[in-house]
Amino acid sequence: MSFKKVVVFPAKLENLAAIDALIKSTAELAGLDARSIYAIRVATEEACSNIIRHAYQGIEDGTIECGCYSNMDSFTLVFRDSGHVFDLTGVPSPDLDSCLEDRKAGGLGVYFIKQLMDEVSFEHIPGTGNVLTLVKYLTPDSEKSST
Repeated sequence: MSFKKVVVFPAKLENLAAIDALIKSTAELAGLDARSIYAIRVATEEACSNIIRHAYQGIEDGTIECGCYSNMDSFTLVFRDSGHVFDLTGVPSPDLDSCLEDRKAGGLGVYFIKQLMDEVSFEHIPGTGNVLTLVKYLTPDSEKSST
């Protein structure tokens, strides 16, 4: 089943539940299994939290456009914002080998997004804003890749 749904939300932490409800319902409509839906929901919460906290950095009137697209092969999420550039694809991988006391705080959310999704891409369009695209393949045997 192919479909497209786009909803714009105020970029506020209290809207994460509404964004999650949209993502969950559209992923179910696309026919994803429970494990894939959970992965998408976690990645979405991390991505939207980063947009709110880092791209908007307290700007009160920011928005997040959430686009959900499905086709025979994949379920794609496109998040658009007009905040400061926050390219999560450029965040270095966290140090997972050191003991917890020696690790720097933060950075795991981006790591989780990259691990949970099959494709992650970011684009900054000058004068327009940021576009984060997350893809989950509908076929379980697809290769995993991140950019």
